[in-house]
Amino acid sequence: MKKRNKAGTLARSKNPFLRDIAKNPYLYIMILPLAAFYIIFCYVPMYGAIIAFKDYSPGLGIMDSPWTSEFGLHHFKDFLTGPYFSRVFGNTVVLGLADLVFGFPAPLIFALLLNELRSRAFKRVCQTITYVPHFISLVVVCGLLLRPLGFNLKGYTEVFKNPMTLSGFGNTLFYVAAGTAVNMLVTTLGAYALSRPQLWIKKYVNLGIVFTMFFSGGLIPAYLLVKDLGLYDTRWALILPVAVNSWNYMVMRSSFMGFSRSLEEAAKIDGANDFLILFKIALPVFKSTLAVMVLFYAVGHWNSWFQASIYLNRRELYPLQLYLREILILSNTESMNSGAATGDAYAISETIKYSTVMISTIPILVVYPFLQKYFVNGVMVGAVKE
Repeated sequence: MKKRNKAGTLARSKNPFLRDIAKNPYLYIMILPLAAFYIIFCYVPMYGAIIAFKDYSPGLGIMDSPWTSEFGLHHFKDFLTGPYFSRVFGNTVVLGLADLVFGFPAPLIFALLLNELRSRAFKRVCQTITYVPHFISLVVVCGLLLRPLGFNLKGYTEVFKNPMTLSGFGNTLFYVAAGTAVNMLVTTLGAYALSRPQLWIKKYVNLGIVFTMFFSGGLIPAYLLVKDLGLYDTRWALILPVAVNSWNYMVMRSSFMGFSRSLEEAAKIDGANDFLILFKIALPVFKSTLAVMVLFYAVGHWNSWFQASIYLNRRELYPLQLYLREILILSNTESMNSGAATGDAYAISETIKYSTVMISTIPILVVYPFLQKYFVNGVMVGAVKE
């Protein structure tokens, strides 16, 4: 009875936000995880922007560090009057314009040409050649640029003998599975709720999300926040701070906007609430988009190493990519070739490097062919409105 009275009070409120909550309570519940993520991990760290106005000291922290001279603009003055400012600014403008002139039309032209291909087999080959490099870790790319990849099977036994390889593999599988599950849950709930035209708050929330795509608090405030939340040196430090990718959210929201309004209204007449409509009707319709988002998120977690290098201290929690970085970039292979003769140590070291490359790359490439057919449909769903 009390719940009904509260709902009735909200419905009669003069505040349009409160009235909308009473009218669409389930949609607002769906928004909560998304809103919590952006407030905690995107907006709270923005207070760190005041570092630019302070003489920051790690021992004192952000708030207790003293302000700079000249009303806090000392660092800006040094930067603007520095000897490299004009060169850096000019290079940034030139590179930005070059990317706009050459980088923007090229994908569009390629997409139009690809769309005109009549041979589906050749089209899939072109798509695979285009997409696959995005699924290879930056660590692998940097390692391959140092030396060309050879063919040798001797290093695989040495790689799998190393307990750190199996530990990293297991950790990475956990991060991929748990991280992708959290990503999809939060993104799907938020994208569906904010795609509904009847939701009063959707415009403001979407503007808030777009804002975070251009502005952030920086690395230091994000690190301090993770530490204050007790996530430092835990597995959750690689999952919760990246629970939503704004670009993936936009793609999924655009797809859900193509969901039939008449189908939604018919389901509500039959007594279905928003959760039932989402999980029983909308998700099966947009399974192509879901498959693409799962692949994007999974690949992101599989190739992630930078966050692990910042937030993890215990080696038993390291993902495979962080071990791969030590092997490829830092050339740390002593633990795997300690029993080799001095003359063979270099050859075995190089073999181990590229064996690790293959071990870290093949699993994600094996998954790709099964989801390739969903790529074009998944991204384009919602591009045409009824």
